[in-house]
Amino acid sequence: MFNFLNSVQSAMVNVGNVKSSVRSLKNQLGILNFKNVLNGVFLHPKGTGALIKGSLTNLETSTTMYFQFNPEEVKYSRSAEYSSIKAPGMQYPTFYFVNGGEKTFSLELFMYDNPSTGKIKSYEKFFETLLPAEDNTNAFKKPSEALYVLGSDAFKVVLNSYEVKHEMWDKYMNPTQSRFTLSFTKVGGVSI
Repeated sequence: MFNFLNSVQSAMVNVGNVKSSVRSLKNQLGILNFKNVLNGVFLHPKGTGALIKGSLTNLETSTTMYFQFNPEEVKYSRSAEYSSIKAPGMQYPTFYFVNGGEKTFSLELFMYDNPSTGKIKSYEKFFETLLPAEDNTNAFKKPSEALYVLGSDAFKVVLNSYEVKHEMWDKYMNPTQSRFTLSFTKVGGVSI
């Protein structure tokens, strides 16, 4: 009976995650309308005319932040661990797969907000919600997961680190131009 209840609870959690992912994708497609395209909301800074902006959705709060400009490049990496068996009389050892490493990637986001409307600070606060709180509560907490969507890539991630570089300020010292460098680890092995 206990195993059955655990199975039901696990299935309910999985259904909730799928619903959240579908809701986020619907929201992305919902912003693609004629008015936004005419206003240049979706134009890539390099002039390639990307129609849909990448986004991050905090899966705990369902808050979605769309990239102001899609990143110019995304660097992916993944590793695997192998071990070897050495046998007498063999010229070379036999290698076998031990386990796979996680897929990690990093990207840089450019933000421009002149005159300052607080958009850059709101992105900083959003990224902070994806990292553990700075105060130590001495309690285990699962890392916050986010849905990363960019082009054909859509998968759950955890934010490993972010770095912000403010390049310009207004006369009140509010940042008006910044670059965010984000480092992620993909959660699970299946894309959404």
